[in-house]
Amino acid sequence: MPLVTLPYLVRVLGPEKFGLIAFAQAFIQYFNMLTDYGFNLSATREISIHREDNAKVSEIFSSVMVIKFGLLLVSLVILTVIVFSFKKFRQDWEIYYLTFGMVVGQTLFPVCFFQGNER
Repeated sequence: MPLVTLPYLVRVLGPEKFGLIAFAQAFIQYFNMLTDYGFNLSATREISIHREDNAKVSEIFSSVMVIKFGLLLVSLVILTVIVFSFKKFRQDWEIYYLTFGMVVGQTLFPVCFFQGNER
């Protein structure tokens, strides 16, 4: 499928806009790494160990989600400072904020919970 859609996207968007979108995705991945902070490994392990104790699993899950939400807010502040500090970023601020939706989705989806429960 990418062999069909990639040339189409480059033709429709043009090389300049396609490159901008690719750069925005790569730039936003740094914020994904910041908000993940290794929880997909450490929290998965803890949930797997305490799988039978629902209270402990709930405590682990809640604490991970609160920390991830805090890191999401920190990421949003950092993104805002970067975007509005540099003219190159400020020109296309909408693309960066729309691409930031990937970080929100990654933060809200509880991968560690499902992997810890082996689902």
